[in-house]
Amino acid sequence: MAQTDTAFTHLMELAADYRRRTDHTLAERRRSREAYERQAAAITASNFVLNRFWSLLGKVLPAEAWQGYPSSVRDPRTTAVAHLGAGLFLMHSAKRDGCGDDECGCRHTVTLLRPCRCGDYIEDVVDTEYDLAFILSSIDDTTCVGLCTPSGWHEAPWE
Repeated sequence: MAQTDTAFTHLMELAADYRRRTDHTLAERRRSREAYERQAAAITASNFVLNRFWSLLGKVLPAEAWQGYPSSVRDPRTTAVAHLGAGLFLMHSAKRDGCGDDECGCRHTVTLLRPCRCGDYIEDVVDTEYDLAFILSSIDDTTCVGLCTPSGWHEAPWE
């Protein structure tokens, strides 16, 4: 009986050590993937926004303004956010369709997050520079028109 107990005890120690090493390896891989995705998200956002909105954002938003966030189980897109000042944020999300090249199959979404008078945020998807200019011209409205939301912002991948 003592031999079986000793084997079981040794097996439990080996299993615990194996699990500890495996968990460490998986955590290192996750940290490495997340670091890569953060950097890639910031670079992708900067490049996309500078090319799409070169007349407006391209003149005021430096590449280093972007903070990247990795994908998650809940949201497979990488995200980057840039603070524009005055409570405004620009959020860029990109989802790849199985390609490594930004020119093929990537879907980009640019959202302007702006404060509402009621304290929440208004989220405006921005497709063109004209859209952006139009939205910016209406920022000084003094009334809440019910377009605001405590929003997807509180469920954002960076929180």
